[in-house]
Amino acid sequence: MSARATISALCLFLAVYFVSSYRLSAAGENDHEKWVATSLREMQSARIGMKRSDLEKVFETEGGLATPSHRTYAYKHCQYFKVDVDFSHDPSAGGAIENDKIERISAPYLAWPTGD
Repeated sequence: MSARATISALCLFLAVYFVSSYRLSAAGENDHEKWVATSLREMQSARIGMKRSDLEKVFETEGGLATPSHRTYAYKHCQYFKVDVDFSHDPSAGGAIENDKIERISAPYLAWPTGD
């Protein structure tokens, strides 16, 4: 095989390799975007009027400062996604907070995880 044929074959091999690598990475990015979109829809399912216990099916409590009427929650599947929530307490429920209703909820945002 001549030098020119060897170089041509090598160039063709490299071109095919880079094109297939690009397609694989683009497919991986597409999967990631789908996960983010699915997760965002799940996070946005939390609405004003829902119970605290319903919110905690999607989110879990975050460390840091909190009161019975205000708390930051982190998405269960990725601790970097957060929401800030204000609750109203039903006095007839006694000390139980799981029936507290969401009075205000922020849009999901990104932040570093916080521990106690």
